[in-house]
Amino acid sequence: MSVFKRIDRHAQLLHAMANTVGFDFDERIQTAKMTPDDMGQMFRRCLTCREGTACGHWLEANPNGAETAPGFCKNADEFERAKG
Repeated sequence: MSVFKRIDRHAQLLHAMANTVGFDFDERIQTAKMTPDDMGQMFRRCLTCREGTACGHWLEANPNGAETAPGFCKNADEFERAKG
């Protein structure tokens, strides 16, 4: 997979995962609950994840949302902290 396709794929996965667990990047940045750098760190964690296929399957299996991200998600802790 080309580097640009990989970047695009992981951007889609991160966005979908955030939506699925109720994490709103725009709201968090607009209310200063996270910085653009924080968002970049989340993207870099996703980009280095080797569970892209499992992530896609998990997202397909949870079309109506989920309380938490799967354990293999490198951003699961960040999504969970946002609830607190």
